[in-house]
Order: sequence, then C-alpha cells, then structure tokens
Amino acid sequence: MQSLQPCASYGVETPRRRIGSWLPDDHRVVRGYVREKVAQANISPVAMLVAPVQQFSEIIYGDPILLMLANQMLVEVPTTPPYDSDVIGNPAIRDLDVLLQTINLIVQEPPAFVKGANDYEFVGFPINAILNWPMSTKSGMMFFGNPVVNAALKQVLSYWATFLASPASTTTLTTSPDGWFGPAARSRMPNFVETFVCDPNKHAYGFASFDAFFTRLFRPGVRPVPAPGDPNVIISACESQVYRITSSVQRVANFNLKGQPYSLENMLDRDPSVSQFVGGTVYQAFLSALKYHRWHAPVDGI
Repeated sequence: MQSLQPCASYGVETPRRRIGSWLPDDHRVVRGYVREKVAQANISPVAMLVAPVQQFSEIIYGDPILLMLANQMLVEVPTTPPYDSDVIGNPAIRDLDVLLQTINLIVQEPPAFVKGANDYEFVGFPINAILNWPMSTKSGMMFFGNPVVNAALKQVLSYWATFLASPASTTTLTTSPDGWFGPAARSRMPNFVETFVCDPNKHAYGFASFDAFFTRLFRPGVRPVPAPGDPNVIISACESQVYRITSSVQRVANFNLKGQPYSLENMLDRDPSVSQFVGGTVYQAFLSALKYHRWHAPVDGI
C-alpha cells in the first residue's frame, strides 16, 4: 500500500477550465487534495470500511472480471504529467485498497475549501477528484458502466447523502479558512447574509446540516418574478448559467449536454408528447456549485 507525503509547493502548470466550479480549475489543487486524502487514509489503512464501501469492496473482490477491470483502470492512468504524480513525484492512486479507503474517508466528511497556490479553492464533489482519471480509461469505462458497479456506487453515494443531511456534516460551516463562511468562500458568495435565510450568530449560521446549507432559501424579495401574470414569459428555473440555446430541434437530432448526445426522444423516453416539441427550442443551462440550489417551475403549467 502506497504512502504519500503532504506538500505545499506548486510547480508551473496551465489551469484547466471546469464548467460549474464543482472542482477547482487549477488541477494542482485537485492533486493536492487527493494527496492529502490518501495520506489520511494511509494513517489507518486497516480502518473498518462503512457498510456500503465494504459491500462495494466485496463485490469487486468477489468478481474476477470486476477485480481485473478495477486494477487495470488504475494501471491504465497515463504515466505522464499531470496524471502520474504531483510536483514532487508522489504517485497517483494505483492501488485498489487505497482507492477504497480514500472513498471511505470522503463519504464521512462534508465538502470543504482546500489550500491552493494563492488561496483556498472549493472541492465540491470530492469523489470525482479521485475517480476522474480512472473513469476515463478504457477499463474504467467498462468497470463503471457495469450495472452491478453502478448499483453499489449508488449505495455509497446514498450513504454520503445521508451523512450530509445529518448534524455531523456541519463541521465545515465555519468562518475558518477552509470553511464555507471563511474569506475564500465569502468572496465567491458575496452578500451571503443579505441574500439567504441564515443567522450568523448561530452555530453553522443556523443550518442544521450541510444539505440544509446547500439547499438554502432566498430571503423574501431577493429574486422577484418578472411579469408574473404574463404566460409568454418563461423564467429561469434556477440560478444557472446559459450553456447553449438550440432552435428548431428535430425529433432525433442530437444536442450535447456534459459531452453526451441527447435528442427529444431520449429526453422524453419516446413519449407520445415528443411531437409537440419538434421544431421548438432547447435551453440548456449549467448550475454552479456555489449557486442557489432550489428549482422553480419556469412556467405556470401547460
């Protein structure tokens, strides 16, 4: 089992743009985060896995094909930068037990801001930080495309969701540098207290869990609905950024979302109502991790 050492230094590397800010644009920060989590996992490598991670492990080790794919996807991650290591030569995750132990650690803590080269950066979906490279390999696509793996991973993520809805998940709802009310976070969410229902005088600003913080409410009047009596006005369903607008959409013509092709038939599962939307407009938007995360009907009904 590998052992990684923390490092605060950063080399020269071109940041990679990530839509929605779910992970930092600067991949050095992602590597630093992964390195830290692996180092923490290595402190107690025989720690008991939580139930869904243990079940995930048993499924992998109990199936020779899945075990081969899981090991192979870690080997197939390129051995050239930035995939192979951090700036001082620490290797990427290439050990299945280390991967499972790191996942086990992540699902027992809330997202936080982590120290970057110049400031604290947000790691919104930590499990992606460790699975991005393995998922993109040939064996990784076969492994994660397996329905059994999907079902097991869903249980792992459901465990994390339950944790994030518990009071134990408020540990990063603080004003510390890595907290959600610290300087780095507040600079990305200006006028937070004036915008959202919260109480800075209470523990965790009054949020009972990280999930409650993530799905926070606007204060009354913050986002008034324009022309509420005009059925011709369509409002944005959430605080999203316009990604693409496609007009005159055909029944089976593809348009892309997150790199995947879709069509009207795909979206509506070949429902008889598909024909009503042929020739219409598809509005695609991307929701940032730092934005308001509640959805509202864009129209008053059909």
